[in-house]
Amino acid sequence: MDNSVKQESAEQKAEEIPQNPISITMMCIGIGIIVAGIIIGAFMADDVLDFQWSIFLTWFLTSFVSGFIFIGFAEIINILHKIEKKRA
Repeated sequence: MDNSVKQESAEQKAEEIPQNPISITMMCIGIGIIVAGIIIGAFMADDVLDFQWSIFLTWFLTSFVSGFIFIGFAEIINILHKIEKKRA
């Protein structure tokens, strides 16, 4: 019984910690990079006669990897922020 009460209070404390604004900004930049890669890739690959899949996939995959690198760093910053707030 006491263990579940402690777990609930720990979850409440974790919810009370606000996210780091740098983490939120980097997450939005990462999502924006992925969306921009899809849009730019579609425009660049749209040829007069047919759709160039190699060009689209090049744009999409590079933006996908770059975007997820930003999202990964945002998560790292967010986790370090939560750890720092728990210790304080």
